[in-house]
Amino acid sequence: MNSDVFLIQIDIYDQQRLCDAVEHIFQSLGLPRELAGGNVLVKPNMLVGASPENAVCTHPEVVRALIRNLPECCVKVGDSPGVGTTKMAALQTGILDVCRQEGAKLADFGDPVVTTLQSGAMCHSLPIASAVIEADFVISAAKLKTHALMRYTGAVKNLYGCVPGRIKAQMHLRMEKTEAFAGMLVDLYASISPVLSVVDGIVAMEGNGPRSGTPRQVGVLIAGRDGVAVDAVACSVVGIDPFSVLTTRLAHERGIGCGDLKEIRIIGTALQDVRVSGFKTVSGSASTTKNLPPFWQKLLREQLTARPHINSKDCTGCAICSEVCPAGAIVVPDKADIKYESCIRCYCCQEMCPQGVITLKKKGLGRLFR
Repeated sequence: MNSDVFLIQIDIYDQQRLCDAVEHIFQSLGLPRELAGGNVLVKPNMLVGASPENAVCTHPEVVRALIRNLPECCVKVGDSPGVGTTKMAALQTGILDVCRQEGAKLADFGDPVVTTLQSGAMCHSLPIASAVIEADFVISAAKLKTHALMRYTGAVKNLYGCVPGRIKAQMHLRMEKTEAFAGMLVDLYASISPVLSVVDGIVAMEGNGPRSGTPRQVGVLIAGRDGVAVDAVACSVVGIDPFSVLTTRLAHERGIGCGDLKEIRIIGTALQDVRVSGFKTVSGSASTTKNLPPFWQKLLREQLTARPHINSKDCTGCAICSEVCPAGAIVVPDKADIKYESCIRCYCCQEMCPQGVITLKKKGLGRLFR
């Protein structure tokens, strides 16, 4: 696989500059000829309906630049948001307006097809949106953000949105261990095999991501055929060790992509010229207990793994956390309350809380570990 990664310094969502940058990437990779006449699905991150300035979703101007560079293709844009419909999320993010202006169709991901994952090591089949299955080519257009469970979300994790609706929550129950969940994400990425992976890091999200963190100006657009390599470069820009991200490490070990910076050729801006310091991450699940006996795993899991914590004072009782909790561990009589004996540490509640009142906290020994 070609593990060249384009690292382009761009500090604002200027329409012309973005279109020029994407055109340069497309031309360099020979994509116009390769994709001509094909059905292309652009898969942005539309986690929820959030305005672009919140840095929750892929910026609509990045989506526009991709569509404009696919003039000879039938282009669809789609995702399965955590709550609500695809159309509502696309409307609120500004992506629906872009689709209408540029002549692309919005694809609803509500129609799953059980699909065999040819390269599946952790998961052999998954329900995947029919729009993904029917596409000749898929472009992953992710947002650079922190993520409670996976530490970072980018090109590889972005494709989890190809699994429709509540099925995503069910997968957390099936893949309760963090490494198993990461392995499933790698299986999914390998099966979909996007022709191009793009990460919008112009304004990224740090802190309590992937929904309630803080926008952070980073000023880069990152792209390449190898989404694993793209993620490795994106992580390096914000000071995250690429191999501390399980999806990157597992994919690299399985030969699905390259996560080693020494083996990646960066084209464009030098990495040292765009690195940012002090990028805040979020504590998530620990995998250090995986080789211990079950008794010790259970005991240390309570100490080393962060738990979701609800700031009851600011909780509005909207009950979205209860709706998305796959384990049914949250009740909302008035304010949300977590029954920790049932909590599987998937952090869906933290991810989807619209008020950002759910954070992750460690106790005891866990406080000694980052």
